[in-house]
Amino acid sequence: MYLSDHVLEGLKKSGFIRPSPIQLAAIPLGRCGLDLVVQAKSGTGKTCVFTVVALEMLSVTASTTQVLVIAPTREIAVQITQVINSIGIGTPGLRAYAFIGGIALSQDKAKLSCCHIAVGTPGRLAQLVELGLLKLDNVRLLVLDEADQLLTDLSARGLDSEHVNLVINLDMPRDQATYLHRVGRAGRFGSRGGAITLATEGDDWTAMRAIVTLANVKAYLLQEGWDSNITSKEVEGMEEVEMLGEEELNLWLESQVAASSVLPARRLTYSFYNQECVTLAKALLGQVMVRMIDGVRVSGVIVETESYLGGEDVASHSHNNKRTPRNEPMYMKPGTAYVYPIYGMYFCFNVSSQGDGSCVLVRALEPVEGMSIMAVGRNQRRKNTTPLKTHQLCNGPSKLCQALDMTKDSCNKLDLSTSNVLWLEAGTSIPESQVVIGKRIGIESADCSLAPWIHVVELDSKTFLISLRRHTVNMKASGTLKEYSVIGRKLPSELVPIPSCTRCESLLRML
Repeated sequence: MYLSDHVLEGLKKSGFIRPSPIQLAAIPLGRCGLDLVVQAKSGTGKTCVFTVVALEMLSVTASTTQVLVIAPTREIAVQITQVINSIGIGTPGLRAYAFIGGIALSQDKAKLSCCHIAVGTPGRLAQLVELGLLKLDNVRLLVLDEADQLLTDLSARGLDSEHVNLVINLDMPRDQATYLHRVGRAGRFGSRGGAITLATEGDDWTAMRAIVTLANVKAYLLQEGWDSNITSKEVEGMEEVEMLGEEELNLWLESQVAASSVLPARRLTYSFYNQECVTLAKALLGQVMVRMIDGVRVSGVIVETESYLGGEDVASHSHNNKRTPRNEPMYMKPGTAYVYPIYGMYFCFNVSSQGDGSCVLVRALEPVEGMSIMAVGRNQRRKNTTPLKTHQLCNGPSKLCQALDMTKDSCNKLDLSTSNVLWLEAGTSIPESQVVIGKRIGIESADCSLAPWIHVVELDSKTFLISLRRHTVNMKASGTLKEYSVIGRKLPSELVPIPSCTRCESLLRML
Protein backbone atom coordinates (compact mmCIF):
# COMPACT_ATOMS: atom_id res chain seq x y z
CA MET A 1 0.00 0.00 0.00
CA TYR A 2 3.11 2.21 -0.13
CA LEU A 3 2.68 3.58 3.38
CA SER A 4 5.12 6.06 4.89
CA ASP A 5 7.86 4.78 7.17
CA HIS A 6 6.46 6.63 10.21
CA VAL A 7 3.02 5.07 9.68
CA LEU A 8 4.52 1.60 9.24
CA GLU A 9 6.52 2.10 12.43
CA GLY A 10 3.37 3.04 14.35
CA LEU A 11 1.44 0.07 12.98
CA LYS A 12 4.24 -2.29 13.96
CA LYS A 13 4.46 -0.91 17.50
CA SER A 14 0.67 -1.18 17.82
CA GLY A 15 0.77 -4.87 16.93
CA PHE A 16 -0.46 -4.73 13.32
CA ILE A 17 1.34 -7.28 11.13
CA ARG A 18 -0.86 -7.88 8.06
CA PRO A 19 -3.85 -5.83 6.88
CA SER A 20 -7.31 -7.32 7.21
CA PRO A 21 -9.46 -7.61 4.04
CA ILE A 22 -11.36 -4.41 4.83
CA GLN A 23 -8.12 -2.53 5.48
CA LEU A 24 -6.57 -3.84 2.27
CA ALA A 25 -9.62 -2.74 0.27
CA ALA A 26 -10.35 0.63 1.91
CA ILE A 27 -6.99 2.25 2.74
CA PRO A 28 -5.81 2.66 -0.90
CA LEU A 29 -9.15 4.20 -1.91
CA GLY A 30 -9.09 6.52 1.10
CA ARG A 31 -5.59 7.68 0.22
CA CYS A 32 -6.89 8.61 -3.24
CA GLY A 33 -9.28 11.06 -1.61
CA LEU A 34 -12.47 9.17 -2.45
CA ASP A 35 -15.58 9.35 -0.29
CA LEU A 36 -16.09 5.97 1.36
CA VAL A 37 -18.72 4.02 3.25
CA VAL A 38 -16.76 1.32 5.07
CA GLN A 39 -18.78 -1.58 6.46
CA ALA A 40 -17.32 -4.61 8.20
CA LYS A 41 -17.81 -6.75 11.27
CA SER A 42 -16.69 -5.56 14.68
CA GLY A 43 -13.00 -6.12 15.37
CA THR A 44 -11.86 -6.07 11.73
CA GLY A 45 -9.93 -2.81 12.07
CA LYS A 46 -12.18 -0.10 10.63
CA THR A 47 -10.71 2.50 13.02
CA CYS A 48 -7.27 1.65 11.67
CA VAL A 49 -8.51 2.41 8.15
CA PHE A 50 -9.31 6.08 8.70
CA THR A 51 -6.39 6.46 11.12
CA VAL A 52 -3.89 5.44 8.44
CA VAL A 53 -5.60 7.61 5.82
CA ALA A 54 -5.52 10.57 8.22
CA LEU A 55 -1.86 10.12 9.17
CA GLU A 56 -0.81 9.89 5.52
CA MET A 57 -2.46 13.19 4.63
CA LEU A 58 -1.51 15.23 7.72
CA SER A 59 0.89 18.13 7.78
CA VAL A 60 2.15 18.11 11.37
CA THR A 61 4.11 21.30 10.80
CA ALA A 62 0.80 23.18 10.80
CA SER A 63 -1.05 23.64 14.09
CA THR A 64 -4.53 23.67 12.54
CA THR A 65 -7.19 20.98 12.81
CA GLN A 66 -7.08 18.93 9.61
CA VAL A 67 -9.09 15.82 10.53
CA LEU A 68 -12.45 15.77 12.31
CA VAL A 69 -13.82 12.48 13.67
CA ILE A 70 -17.37 12.42 15.02
CA ALA A 71 -18.29 9.54 17.35
CA PRO A 72 -21.71 8.68 18.82
CA THR A 73 -20.56 8.23 22.43
CA ARG A 74 -17.86 9.43 24.79
CA GLU A 75 -16.47 5.93 25.21
CA ILE A 76 -16.03 5.47 21.47
CA ALA A 77 -14.45 8.92 21.11
CA VAL A 78 -11.88 8.08 23.79
CA GLN A 79 -11.14 4.68 22.21
CA ILE A 80 -10.63 6.23 18.78
CA THR A 81 -8.22 8.81 20.20
CA GLN A 82 -6.24 6.06 21.89
CA VAL A 83 -5.96 4.13 18.61
CA ILE A 84 -4.89 7.24 16.68
CA ASN A 85 -2.20 8.12 19.21
CA SER A 86 -1.04 4.50 19.35
CA ILE A 87 -0.61 4.16 15.57
CA GLY A 88 0.63 7.74 15.37
CA ILE A 89 3.44 7.12 17.84
CA GLY A 90 5.86 7.11 14.92
CA THR A 91 4.60 10.47 13.62
CA PRO A 92 6.66 13.21 15.31
CA GLY A 93 4.64 16.16 16.58
CA LEU A 94 1.23 14.53 16.16
CA ARG A 95 -1.52 16.05 18.31
CA ALA A 96 -4.81 14.11 18.53
CA TYR A 97 -7.32 14.83 21.29
CA ALA A 98 -10.80 13.76 22.40
CA PHE A 99 -13.45 16.43 23.02
CA ILE A 100 -16.30 15.11 25.15
CA GLY A 101 -18.72 16.30 27.81
CA GLY A 102 -17.57 16.44 31.41
CA ILE A 103 -14.29 18.17 30.56
CA ALA A 104 -13.80 21.87 31.30
CA LEU A 105 -13.98 24.08 28.21
CA SER A 106 -10.75 25.75 29.31
CA GLN A 107 -8.96 22.41 28.84
CA ASP A 108 -10.48 21.95 25.38
CA LYS A 109 -9.45 25.48 24.44
CA ALA A 110 -5.85 24.72 25.41
CA LYS A 111 -5.86 21.49 23.36
CA LEU A 112 -7.21 23.27 20.28
CA SER A 113 -4.30 25.69 20.23
CA CYS A 114 -2.48 22.87 18.41
CA CYS A 115 -4.66 19.93 17.39
CA HIS A 116 -4.22 18.03 14.14
CA ILE A 117 -6.97 15.44 14.71
CA ALA A 118 -10.08 16.30 16.73
CA VAL A 119 -12.26 13.41 17.91
CA GLY A 120 -15.49 14.08 19.75
CA THR A 121 -19.19 13.67 20.26
CA PRO A 122 -21.65 15.79 18.23
CA GLY A 123 -22.79 17.90 21.18
CA ARG A 124 -19.36 18.95 22.40
CA LEU A 125 -17.97 19.51 18.89
CA ALA A 126 -20.96 21.67 17.97
CA GLN A 127 -20.49 23.68 21.16
CA LEU A 128 -16.81 24.26 20.39
CA VAL A 129 -17.65 25.39 16.85
CA GLU A 130 -20.36 27.77 18.07
CA LEU A 131 -17.94 29.29 20.58
CA GLY A 132 -15.38 29.79 17.85
CA LEU A 133 -12.86 27.52 19.57
CA LEU A 134 -12.85 24.79 16.91
CA LYS A 135 -11.99 26.12 13.45
CA LEU A 136 -13.03 23.97 10.50
CA ASP A 137 -11.42 26.00 7.71
CA ASN A 138 -8.54 23.56 7.24
CA VAL A 139 -10.37 20.26 7.75
CA ARG A 140 -9.43 17.91 4.91
CA LEU A 141 -10.97 14.69 6.21
CA LEU A 142 -14.33 14.14 7.94
CA VAL A 143 -15.03 10.78 9.55
CA LEU A 144 -18.43 9.67 10.86
CA ASP A 145 -17.70 6.68 13.07
CA GLU A 146 -20.66 4.35 13.71
CA ALA A 147 -22.59 6.43 11.18
CA ASP A 148 -25.72 4.36 11.64
CA GLN A 149 -25.88 5.41 15.29
CA LEU A 150 -25.04 9.03 14.53
CA LEU A 151 -27.70 9.41 11.86
CA THR A 152 -30.52 7.45 13.49
CA ASP A 153 -31.87 10.41 15.47
CA LEU A 154 -29.92 13.28 13.96
CA SER A 155 -31.24 12.67 10.45
CA ALA A 156 -34.83 13.08 11.66
CA ARG A 157 -34.27 16.60 12.95
CA GLY A 158 -35.74 19.32 10.80
CA LEU A 159 -37.87 17.00 8.64
CA ASP A 160 -41.18 18.70 7.93
CA SER A 161 -43.35 15.91 6.55
CA GLU A 162 -47.04 16.59 6.18
CA HIS A 163 -49.80 14.30 7.43
CA VAL A 164 -47.63 12.46 9.98
CA ASN A 165 -49.94 11.83 12.93
CA LEU A 166 -48.29 8.94 14.77
CA VAL A 167 -44.69 8.31 15.86
CA ILE A 168 -43.78 4.93 17.36
CA ASN A 169 -40.48 4.71 19.24
CA LEU A 170 -39.32 1.12 18.82
CA ASP A 171 -36.33 1.84 21.05
CA MET A 172 -35.99 4.19 24.00
CA PRO A 173 -34.69 7.70 23.18
CA ARG A 174 -31.45 8.35 25.06
CA ASP A 175 -32.58 11.69 26.54
CA GLN A 176 -35.42 14.20 26.59
CA ALA A 177 -34.02 16.23 23.68
CA THR A 178 -33.94 13.18 21.42
CA TYR A 179 -37.44 12.23 22.54
CA LEU A 180 -38.85 15.66 21.68
CA HIS A 181 -37.10 15.69 18.29
CA ARG A 182 -38.54 12.29 17.48
CA VAL A 183 -42.13 12.86 18.55
CA GLY A 184 -42.04 16.35 17.06
CA ARG A 185 -42.38 14.79 13.60
CA ALA A 186 -46.07 14.22 14.38
CA GLY A 187 -48.74 16.88 14.69
CA ARG A 188 -47.00 19.49 12.54
CA PHE A 189 -48.58 22.27 10.48
CA GLY A 190 -51.51 22.65 12.87
CA SER A 191 -52.55 18.98 12.84
CA ARG A 192 -52.84 16.65 15.81
CA GLY A 193 -50.49 13.79 16.55
CA GLY A 194 -49.51 11.20 19.08
CA ALA A 195 -46.49 9.12 20.04
CA ILE A 196 -46.19 5.61 21.43
CA THR A 197 -42.94 4.50 23.07
CA LEU A 198 -42.24 0.82 23.64
CA ALA A 199 -40.43 0.47 26.96
CA THR A 200 -39.28 -2.65 28.76
CA GLU A 201 -38.96 -2.95 32.51
CA GLY A 202 -35.68 -1.79 33.99
CA ASP A 203 -33.48 0.76 32.23
CA ASP A 204 -36.11 1.70 29.62
CA TRP A 205 -38.71 2.33 32.29
CA THR A 206 -36.32 4.45 34.34
CA ALA A 207 -35.30 6.44 31.26
CA MET A 208 -38.92 7.07 30.25
CA ARG A 209 -39.80 8.42 33.67
CA ALA A 210 -36.77 10.72 33.53
CA ILE A 211 -37.79 12.00 30.09
CA VAL A 212 -41.30 12.75 31.32
CA THR A 213 -39.86 14.81 34.18
CA LEU A 214 -37.21 16.71 32.21
CA ALA A 215 -39.29 17.33 29.09
CA ASN A 216 -42.28 18.41 31.20
CA VAL A 217 -44.71 16.32 29.17
CA LYS A 218 -47.72 14.32 30.23
CA ALA A 219 -47.39 10.67 29.24
CA TYR A 220 -49.84 7.86 29.76
CA LEU A 221 -49.30 4.24 30.61
CA LEU A 222 -51.44 2.27 28.18
CA GLN A 223 -53.65 -0.36 29.72
CA GLU A 224 -52.71 -4.00 29.31
CA GLY A 225 -54.19 -5.40 26.13
CA TRP A 226 -54.20 -1.91 24.62
CA ASP A 227 -54.75 -3.30 21.12
CA SER A 228 -58.20 -4.62 22.11
CA ASN A 229 -59.87 -1.47 20.77
CA ILE A 230 -58.46 -2.02 17.27
CA THR A 231 -60.06 -4.51 14.93
CA SER A 232 -58.17 -7.69 14.09
CA LYS A 233 -57.65 -6.43 10.53
CA GLU A 234 -55.92 -3.32 11.80
CA VAL A 235 -53.30 -5.15 13.87
CA GLU A 236 -52.35 -7.83 11.37
CA GLY A 237 -49.37 -5.75 10.27
CA MET A 238 -47.88 -2.31 10.65
CA GLU A 239 -48.95 -1.42 7.08
CA GLU A 240 -52.56 -1.91 8.16
CA VAL A 241 -52.16 0.44 11.12
CA GLU A 242 -50.52 3.08 8.96
CA MET A 243 -53.61 3.09 6.74
CA LEU A 244 -55.83 4.40 9.56
CA GLY A 245 -57.35 7.77 8.76
CA GLU A 246 -56.34 10.80 10.85
CA GLU A 247 -59.75 11.15 12.49
CA GLU A 248 -59.96 7.44 13.28
CA LEU A 249 -56.44 7.41 14.71
CA ASN A 250 -57.09 10.46 16.88
CA LEU A 251 -60.25 8.89 18.28
CA TRP A 252 -58.34 5.70 19.09
CA LEU A 253 -55.53 7.64 20.82
CA GLU A 254 -58.05 9.62 22.86
CA SER A 255 -59.77 6.41 23.95
CA GLN A 256 -56.45 4.96 25.06
CA VAL A 257 -55.54 8.08 27.03
CA ALA A 258 -58.93 8.07 28.73
CA ALA A 259 -58.46 4.45 29.79
CA SER A 260 -54.84 4.86 30.92
CA SER A 261 -53.10 6.17 33.98
CA VAL A 262 -50.78 9.17 33.91
CA LEU A 263 -47.14 8.14 34.01
CA PRO A 264 -45.96 9.62 37.31
CA ALA A 265 -42.92 11.86 37.51
CA ARG A 266 -39.98 10.41 39.41
CA ARG A 267 -38.70 13.58 41.07
CA LEU A 268 -38.87 13.67 44.87
CA THR A 269 -40.66 16.75 46.15
CA TYR A 270 -40.58 18.93 49.25
CA SER A 271 -42.91 16.59 51.16
CA PHE A 272 -40.28 13.84 50.96
CA TYR A 273 -37.47 16.00 52.37
CA ASN A 274 -39.64 17.55 55.08
CA GLN A 275 -38.98 14.93 57.74
CA GLU A 276 -36.75 14.55 60.79
CA CYS A 277 -33.05 14.20 60.02
CA VAL A 278 -32.41 10.57 61.01
CA THR A 279 -35.66 9.49 59.36
CA LEU A 280 -34.66 11.29 56.16
CA ALA A 281 -31.22 9.65 56.24
CA LYS A 282 -32.90 6.27 56.25
CA ALA A 283 -35.47 7.29 53.62
CA LEU A 284 -32.74 8.48 51.24
CA LEU A 285 -31.34 4.95 50.95
CA GLY A 286 -32.34 3.46 47.62
CA GLN A 287 -33.30 6.81 46.06
CA VAL A 288 -31.64 7.90 42.82
CA MET A 289 -29.43 11.00 42.67
CA VAL A 290 -29.40 12.57 39.20
CA ARG A 291 -26.90 15.13 37.91
CA MET A 292 -27.13 16.69 34.44
CA ILE A 293 -23.69 17.18 32.85
CA ASP A 294 -23.67 18.72 29.37
CA GLY A 295 -27.25 17.57 28.84
CA VAL A 296 -26.51 13.97 29.84
CA ARG A 297 -27.94 12.16 32.87
CA VAL A 298 -25.40 10.89 35.37
CA SER A 299 -26.98 9.02 38.27
CA GLY A 300 -26.50 6.59 41.11
CA VAL A 301 -28.46 4.89 43.88
CA ILE A 302 -27.81 6.27 47.38
CA VAL A 303 -26.39 3.46 49.52
CA GLU A 304 -24.86 5.27 52.50
CA THR A 305 -25.95 8.33 54.48
CA GLU A 306 -24.96 10.11 57.69
CA SER A 307 -27.11 12.34 59.93
CA TYR A 308 -26.17 15.71 61.47
CA LEU A 309 -28.77 16.91 63.95
CA GLY A 310 -28.25 20.66 64.14
CA GLY A 311 -27.55 22.66 67.30
CA GLU A 312 -27.46 19.69 69.67
CA ASP A 313 -24.89 17.85 67.53
CA VAL A 314 -21.31 18.84 68.42
CA ALA A 315 -20.09 17.37 65.12
CA SER A 316 -22.46 19.48 63.05
CA HIS A 317 -21.52 22.71 61.29
CA SER A 318 -24.54 24.23 63.04
CA HIS A 319 -23.51 23.21 66.58
CA ASN A 320 -24.92 25.63 69.18
CA ASN A 321 -27.09 27.04 66.37
CA LYS A 322 -24.16 29.05 65.05
CA ARG A 323 -25.39 30.36 61.71
CA THR A 324 -22.75 31.42 59.17
CA PRO A 325 -22.66 32.14 55.42
CA ARG A 326 -21.09 28.72 54.96
CA ASN A 327 -23.83 26.69 56.65
CA GLU A 328 -26.72 28.83 55.38
CA PRO A 329 -28.20 25.93 53.33
CA MET A 330 -28.65 23.94 56.57
CA TYR A 331 -31.22 26.55 57.63
CA MET A 332 -33.00 26.72 54.30
CA LYS A 333 -36.08 24.69 53.47
CA PRO A 334 -35.85 20.87 53.51
CA GLY A 335 -34.49 19.53 50.26
CA THR A 336 -31.80 22.19 49.81
CA ALA A 337 -28.37 21.07 48.61
CA TYR A 338 -25.51 21.90 50.99
CA VAL A 339 -22.14 21.49 49.26
CA TYR A 340 -19.06 22.52 51.21
CA PRO A 341 -15.29 22.16 50.65
CA ILE A 342 -13.00 20.02 52.78
CA TYR A 343 -9.20 20.07 52.88
CA GLY A 344 -9.30 22.96 50.43
CA MET A 345 -9.73 20.69 47.41
CA TYR A 346 -12.65 18.27 47.88
CA PHE A 347 -16.39 18.67 48.40
CA CYS A 348 -19.18 16.92 50.31
CA PHE A 349 -22.88 16.88 49.42
CA ASN A 350 -25.67 17.13 52.00
CA VAL A 351 -29.46 17.43 51.93
CA SER A 352 -31.17 19.74 54.42
CA SER A 353 -33.94 18.18 56.50
CA GLN A 354 -36.69 19.21 58.88
CA GLY A 355 -35.36 21.26 61.80
CA ASP A 356 -33.03 24.25 61.68
CA GLY A 357 -29.41 23.34 61.04
CA SER A 358 -30.07 19.66 60.34
CA CYS A 359 -28.90 17.83 57.25
CA VAL A 360 -27.96 14.43 55.86
CA LEU A 361 -24.55 13.74 54.35
CA VAL A 362 -24.68 11.44 51.31
CA ARG A 363 -21.64 9.22 51.67
CA ALA A 364 -21.84 6.80 48.74
CA LEU A 365 -23.67 5.93 45.53
CA GLU A 366 -23.96 2.79 43.46
CA PRO A 367 -23.49 4.11 39.85
CA VAL A 368 -26.40 3.62 37.47
CA GLU A 369 -25.96 5.96 34.49
CA GLY A 370 -23.01 7.81 32.98
CA MET A 371 -20.18 5.74 34.42
CA SER A 372 -17.78 6.97 31.73
CA ILE A 373 -18.46 10.58 32.75
CA MET A 374 -17.97 9.65 36.40
CA ALA A 375 -14.61 8.11 35.51
CA VAL A 376 -13.55 11.31 33.75
CA GLY A 377 -14.43 13.35 36.84
CA ARG A 378 -12.53 11.02 39.14
CA ASN A 379 -9.49 10.74 36.91
CA GLN A 380 -8.89 14.50 36.83
CA ARG A 381 -7.21 14.05 40.21
CA ARG A 382 -5.79 10.59 39.49
CA LYS A 383 -2.87 10.59 37.08
CA ASN A 384 -1.37 7.40 35.63
CA THR A 385 -3.25 5.10 38.01
CA THR A 386 -5.15 1.86 37.56
CA PRO A 387 -8.63 2.41 36.03
CA LEU A 388 -11.37 2.49 38.64
CA LYS A 389 -13.94 -0.26 38.84
CA THR A 390 -17.60 0.75 38.77
CA HIS A 391 -18.15 0.34 42.51
CA GLN A 392 -15.12 2.54 43.21
CA LEU A 393 -16.40 5.59 41.33
CA CYS A 394 -18.66 6.94 44.09
CA ASN A 395 -17.72 4.98 47.24
CA GLY A 396 -17.03 8.04 49.37
CA PRO A 397 -18.53 11.51 49.96
CA SER A 398 -15.83 13.47 48.14
CA LYS A 399 -15.48 10.80 45.46
CA LEU A 400 -19.12 11.05 44.46
CA CYS A 401 -18.80 14.84 44.24
CA GLN A 402 -15.82 14.44 41.91
CA ALA A 403 -17.65 11.84 39.82
CA LEU A 404 -20.78 14.00 39.47
CA ASP A 405 -18.87 17.30 39.10
CA MET A 406 -20.54 18.74 42.21
CA THR A 407 -18.86 21.84 43.63
CA LYS A 408 -19.94 24.71 45.84
CA ASP A 409 -20.25 26.97 42.80
CA SER A 410 -22.32 24.54 40.74
CA CYS A 411 -24.62 22.85 43.26
CA ASN A 412 -24.70 24.62 46.64
CA LYS A 413 -28.12 25.96 47.73
CA LEU A 414 -29.96 24.25 44.85
CA ASP A 415 -33.58 23.36 45.55
CA LEU A 416 -33.64 19.63 44.81
CA SER A 417 -37.42 19.79 44.32
CA THR A 418 -37.18 22.13 41.31
CA SER A 419 -33.59 22.17 40.03
CA ASN A 420 -32.84 20.88 36.53
CA VAL A 421 -29.15 20.56 37.41
CA LEU A 422 -29.34 18.22 40.40
CA TRP A 423 -32.29 16.35 41.88
CA LEU A 424 -33.42 13.08 43.45
CA GLU A 425 -35.83 10.55 42.00
CA ALA A 426 -37.85 7.84 43.67
CA GLY A 427 -35.90 4.61 43.52
CA THR A 428 -36.16 1.35 45.41
CA SER A 429 -37.97 1.01 48.71
CA ILE A 430 -35.44 -0.60 51.06
CA PRO A 431 -36.79 -3.06 53.65
CA GLU A 432 -35.58 -2.40 57.19
CA SER A 433 -33.98 -5.84 57.24
CA GLN A 434 -31.53 -4.62 54.60
CA VAL A 435 -30.47 -1.46 56.46
CA VAL A 436 -27.42 -1.53 58.73
CA ILE A 437 -27.05 1.32 61.23
CA GLY A 438 -23.90 2.24 63.10
CA LYS A 439 -21.88 5.05 64.59
CA ARG A 440 -20.52 7.81 62.39
CA ILE A 441 -17.06 7.74 60.87
CA GLY A 442 -14.34 10.07 62.12
CA ILE A 443 -16.43 11.55 64.96
CA GLU A 444 -14.44 11.52 68.22
CA SER A 445 -16.75 13.47 70.53
CA ALA A 446 -17.97 11.37 73.45
CA ASP A 447 -21.45 12.82 73.07
CA CYS A 448 -21.86 11.84 69.44
CA SER A 449 -19.30 9.19 68.50
CA LEU A 450 -21.55 6.30 69.52
CA ALA A 451 -24.78 7.70 68.08
CA PRO A 452 -26.25 5.27 65.52
CA TRP A 453 -26.54 7.89 62.78
CA ILE A 454 -24.86 6.22 59.80
CA HIS A 455 -27.03 4.12 57.50
CA VAL A 456 -25.82 1.57 54.95
CA VAL A 457 -27.96 -0.45 52.56
CA GLU A 458 -27.65 -3.91 51.02
CA LEU A 459 -28.65 -3.32 47.39
CA ASP A 460 -29.62 -6.84 46.40
CA SER A 461 -29.37 -10.48 47.42
CA LYS A 462 -26.05 -11.06 45.64
CA THR A 463 -23.81 -8.17 46.58
CA PHE A 464 -23.32 -6.47 49.93
CA LEU A 465 -21.52 -3.18 49.34
CA ILE A 466 -20.48 -0.88 52.16
CA SER A 467 -18.46 2.28 51.62
CA LEU A 468 -16.13 3.22 54.48
CA ARG A 469 -14.10 6.31 53.74
CA ARG A 470 -11.52 5.15 51.21
CA HIS A 471 -12.09 1.47 51.92
CA THR A 472 -14.76 -0.89 50.71
CA VAL A 473 -16.20 -4.07 52.14
CA ASN A 474 -17.49 -6.07 49.19
CA MET A 475 -18.97 -9.44 50.02
CA LYS A 476 -20.19 -11.70 47.26
CA ALA A 477 -22.75 -14.07 48.66
CA SER A 478 -23.57 -17.62 47.74
CA GLY A 479 -26.52 -18.95 49.68
CA THR A 480 -25.08 -19.17 53.18
CA LEU A 481 -22.72 -16.21 52.66
CA LYS A 482 -19.63 -18.38 52.98
CA GLU A 483 -17.87 -16.73 50.05
CA TYR A 484 -16.70 -13.24 50.84
CA SER A 485 -13.72 -10.94 50.48
CA VAL A 486 -12.64 -7.86 52.37
CA ILE A 487 -10.86 -4.99 50.65
CA GLY A 488 -9.19 -2.55 53.01
CA ARG A 489 -10.02 -2.58 56.69
CA LYS A 490 -12.70 -4.70 58.30
CA LEU A 491 -16.22 -3.53 58.93
CA PRO A 492 -16.36 -1.80 62.35
CA SER A 493 -17.89 -4.07 64.96
CA GLU A 494 -20.10 -1.17 66.07
CA LEU A 495 -22.22 -1.53 62.93
CA VAL A 496 -25.26 -3.48 64.00
CA PRO A 497 -28.35 -4.54 62.04
CA ILE A 498 -31.58 -2.83 63.13
CA PRO A 499 -33.96 -4.61 63.30
CA SER A 500 -32.30 -7.99 63.84
CA CYS A 501 -31.34 -9.64 60.57
CA THR A 502 -29.83 -13.14 60.51
CA ARG A 503 -27.95 -12.43 57.33
CA CYS A 504 -26.36 -9.23 58.66
CA GLU A 505 -25.49 -10.91 61.95
CA SER A 506 -23.75 -13.68 60.03
CA LEU A 507 -21.78 -11.09 58.09
CA LEU A 508 -20.65 -9.32 61.25
CA ARG A 509 -19.54 -12.59 62.84
CA MET A 510 -17.48 -13.47 59.77
CA LEU A 511 -15.80 -10.07 59.68
